[in-house]
Amino acid sequence: MPYTGDKAIDEALDRKKAIKCDMCAGIDRGPACVRACPTGAAIRVAPDEFLTVAKLSP
Repeated sequence: MPYTGDKAIDEALDRKKAIKCDMCAGIDRGPACVRACPTGAAIRVAPDEFLTVAKLSP
């Protein structure tokens, strides 16, 4: 949303900033995005496991 010239609205826009994903730290069942993905396309894989699989690909 572009700035409006209204100080209160523009300050609220400044507060909406992206933050780095914390993998839903503190949630026992893991990241909410993985649980909510309707197709199962979002998965969480350990980096070392991913690299092992990636090396097997031609």
